[in-house]
Amino acid sequence: MPLTLDDFTQGAYQKTLLPGQSDSNLQQPPGRQTVFTNGATSSNPWNQPSSLAIGIQNRKGILIVSPGFGAACSLFLNYGTFQNDPPGSPLHLNLRAYSSFQINLAGLSASVGLTATAVIAPHSGGLLYDAGVGIVRPPSENPFSINYPWTSFKNGALHLSDIDVSDIDGIQVVLGGGGTTVTYGILSFQALP
Repeated sequence: MPLTLDDFTQGAYQKTLLPGQSDSNLQQPPGRQTVFTNGATSSNPWNQPSSLAIGIQNRKGILIVSPGFGAACSLFLNYGTFQNDPPGSPLHLNLRAYSSFQINLAGLSASVGLTATAVIAPHSGGLLYDAGVGIVRPPSENPFSINYPWTSFKNGALHLSDIDVSDIDGIQVVLGGGGTTVTYGILSFQALP
């Protein structure tokens, strides 16, 4: 059975940013730090704002990123802590019974590349392991998922081991639209068996 790490039903938050602005917010619960950035003015020729909304819509939690026309946004979702950096506390999350992460999206507004990266910080310290996925899909309101098997997480030539997933201090999910406008909604973040 999947373990839901975040379904965006808690930690409601909204923010609109002008070009070149960035915002960092810690939502308690669920202990999620959201870092949202609207690209520099030089990469946003129409000087359009971008928005982030986390809350309940149609009885489901959702995180929606809506870049303005010509704007490029990035989103960092941080859970726990990385090498003792604030603001979170170590998760001490044991995921040995699971084999991958999955991000469930409600859809995409444009057929552009969406880059999604996940980073794991094991409690053993020192090394961060990451896995990246590039998605190119036609615009659709149909839900889809991005999967990150443990075997895809690495740091150089080193791969994530069962020992590393037995005590995880931090998880980071990074999403960006490849320099162009793409609106998307995230429904949940899970660990899969």
